[in-house]
Amino acid sequence: MARLISLIVLLVGAGLADESSNKDFQLELLKMLNETNQKLNLLTKLVHDHAEDAENQFGDVRKTLKCLRASSAKTTLLSNGKMYSFQLVEKSWSSANETCEKQGLHLAKIRDSDDLKLVLEEGNKVSQYTVSWWVSAKNDGSGSEKDFRWHDGTKLDGNSSLWRKGDFENDDCVRVYNNFSYSPFYSHNEVNLYRHPCTDSSKYICEVPSECY
Repeated sequence: MARLISLIVLLVGAGLADESSNKDFQLELLKMLNETNQKLNLLTKLVHDHAEDAENQFGDVRKTLKCLRASSAKTTLLSNGKMYSFQLVEKSWSSANETCEKQGLHLAKIRDSDDLKLVLEEGNKVSQYTVSWWVSAKNDGSGSEKDFRWHDGTKLDGNSSLWRKGDFENDDCVRVYNNFSYSPFYSHNEVNLYRHPCTDSSKYICEVPSECY
C-alpha cells in the first residue's frame, strides 16, 4: 500500500510525461491493486478464522465458569442422575429463572412422570407444606396459540400426560404440583404440571445443566 501511494505521488508530480509512461503506470497500478486486493482478502480470512477461534474459546470459558458456579450451589442428586436445588424463597417465574442462571443452573426440566415424582418427593422433604414449584416450561406462543417449551427449546406437548387433568387455566408459566390429603379438590398424592400466571410468586426448582456432569 505504501508503494502504491508513493508511485501515485511520483507520477502525478512528474506530470505523466507521455502516453507510454501513462500506460506503464496503469499496468503497474492494476498489478499493485490486484496484489493489494489479494492481501486484503487473505487478511479478512485470517481475521474471520481467528475471530471464530476466539468465539469458540470464549464459549468454552463461559461454559467452564457456569459449571464452576453450578458446582458451588447446594444441590441434591436424585436417582434419575440429575442434580437439583430446591429454592424456598418465593419469586415470580422470571425472577426465579434469573436466580437459577446466576448460580450457573436453570429452572428444572421435567422429562417424564418418573422425573415429576422424584422432584416432588424430594421437594416434600425440603418443605413439607409446599404444594407447587416453578419449573422451566413456559409458553412461547402468542395470542390463543399455546406453545410450551422447556429451557432448552424442547416442546411440552399440550396433550402430555404430565398436565393436570381438566386443567382450565389459560396462563403462560408452569409449576409442578403435588396434591395432599388435606386438599378438598384433588385426590391424594396426585402429581401434575399445571399452568399459572408468571407474575405470581412460588418456590422453584433449579437444575444443574447437563453439560456440567
